[in-house]
Amino acid sequence: MMGCPQQRGGKRDSSVIAALKLQEAAQVAIEWGESNLVQFEAKKTEAVLFTRKRGQELRNQIQRARIMVGGHSVSFNHEATRWLGIWLDAGLTLKMHYQTRLRKTRNAESRVQSLCRVQGLAPGLVHRIQVAAVQSVALYGAELWWRGQKDCITGMQRMINRQARAITGMLKTTPVGLLNREAGLTPAEVLLEGRQLRYTARLLSLPDDSPARSILPVSFREGDQHAQPGEHTPGNRLWAEPHGRGPWSLGQHLARQLANILPADPSAGFESARRGNGSGFLGRIIVQRTEDSLTAARTVQPGSAIWSDGSRLENGRTGAGIAWQEPCGEWRTRSFPLGTGREVFDAELVGVVQALQAALKVDDSGPITVLLDSQAAIARLRHTQAGPGQELTLRAHAAARALQERGRETIIQWVPGHAGIEGNEKADEAAKLAASRPGCHPEGITGLSLAFVNRTCTENIQNRKQVWLARDLAKRSRYKQRTYRPYRGWTLDPVASRALKPLATRFFQLKSGHAAIGAHLHQIHARESPACEKGDAPKETVHHVLFECRAWQHQRIKLYRALDRAGVTRPSAAEECPEGRLLGEPKATEAILQFLAMTKAALPQDHHLALAERARRDDEWGLEDLEETERMGEG
Repeated sequence: MMGCPQQRGGKRDSSVIAALKLQEAAQVAIEWGESNLVQFEAKKTEAVLFTRKRGQELRNQIQRARIMVGGHSVSFNHEATRWLGIWLDAGLTLKMHYQTRLRKTRNAESRVQSLCRVQGLAPGLVHRIQVAAVQSVALYGAELWWRGQKDCITGMQRMINRQARAITGMLKTTPVGLLNREAGLTPAEVLLEGRQLRYTARLLSLPDDSPARSILPVSFREGDQHAQPGEHTPGNRLWAEPHGRGPWSLGQHLARQLANILPADPSAGFESARRGNGSGFLGRIIVQRTEDSLTAARTVQPGSAIWSDGSRLENGRTGAGIAWQEPCGEWRTRSFPLGTGREVFDAELVGVVQALQAALKVDDSGPITVLLDSQAAIARLRHTQAGPGQELTLRAHAAARALQERGRETIIQWVPGHAGIEGNEKADEAAKLAASRPGCHPEGITGLSLAFVNRTCTENIQNRKQVWLARDLAKRSRYKQRTYRPYRGWTLDPVASRALKPLATRFFQLKSGHAAIGAHLHQIHARESPACEKGDAPKETVHHVLFECRAWQHQRIKLYRALDRAGVTRPSAAEECPEGRLLGEPKATEAILQFLAMTKAALPQDHHLALAERARRDDEWGLEDLEETERMGEG
């Protein structure tokens, strides 16, 4: 594909000038191919003119312009052009790409529809299918077009709502916040923001010579505290302007999004990365079972081992510490304050580096063992590939190589933390002392660490989801807010996710209050009266179904016994809204599912099933719709 931005100014048609430039570039490419035995398929050449201008005159110019490529005449595409799965329109708005992805998403939904019905797969499996086969289709390329567009949020959120109903079997009337939360799906706005944040973090973790990393402004990647006047191009710091307005380039937008959530100053840039050489650690790495590791740690000889540890306080300060025992039995420690912008992961690696460098200063010929309680840091020491902690890993490898040249073997050994091992406790105290002091970055390593960036992105996404849920639940009445308590975290209930779909559907519907019970059916005008059909209550609520209805008295006794075995407190007459507590407690889920299996509680009658099926069909495309769409060329 050949593309060219429109030139400004001049009396000659800009489209003609662009066509001539592209024609010259094509000829150069063909000549290069002939000299290197590479043949280009000129017939498949496409050309697109990128411009923000509009109007009939411009369209006429584009229609007249022609490019000669290998004896074939190529005209500019009038519609969006597909390149690497991205639909590029002339104005680079990517609206066509967004609309195309949504159409393909509908088709993907139809293809997995039969697996997600009431008699289909368990909710946990449906969740995995929906995320992998449907959501991934909609989100392809979202990192490029997302700028907070409200109309795009609407389309994406509707897709996520359909997915949530396919996973849980909840009714269409279920509030969106509750629906998304119980299905374990991230709301559209948070999902799109999160993808861009993670995309920026991935760009930062690429090697310095990677072309993709240059998408981000150099003033953001490397910082500007040491930059000389005029070193950065004009506009390179737009991302740092407090009230900057677009149009923004992709890199400026990504940089601004990440900078806005970082709790530390990014002016020093970020941890750099380079291409790994594929070399492993020059020494032994030992990770044993807990019991064996404790036994080995207790038998370490003084003078042959150094203990290291890292620590992070609530205020964000980090520090590393090392400890060793002299042959005479005396303990010595050293602390290394690291300040903010680092993680425990980084501090653990700093501890290993400092321990190995301390061993280099000792004139000895025996092996040296470094013991630490972080398996993540040990796994990082096994390779030198680009990513978080690479620079510290390279330093550790260099120190191990220097020790090997002196004839000393290096051993990295895992030891369980806080298990009463004196050396580990001494190193932990030194690390906490270091974290309590103002610190600086290790020598030669500047900028925020990539591990710190990743954690910040994860925490920001989690916080945004909770804020979104709280805002949505606040729209409900106070009584309904008390009757719903979400499972901690943002995942499916672990027990309900493995249950049979019909049982799990009734469970989720009862939890939402939008179920086949009198109170809800009367509210949606599907039943004349809210009364219990068993005739023992004027209003059939979730509370009545679980704790009061005489039709399920014997099954309720078994429910309470199952709650006792699970260690869940039985509901009492004085407790307000006990259904919210039990339905939100994973320990009680198994007992409630067994109760539902033994009863017909919240089980729709035939006409209720027909009503639910009709509502479900309103949200889904059938195979006929899919075939019609593909015939029309939309698939």
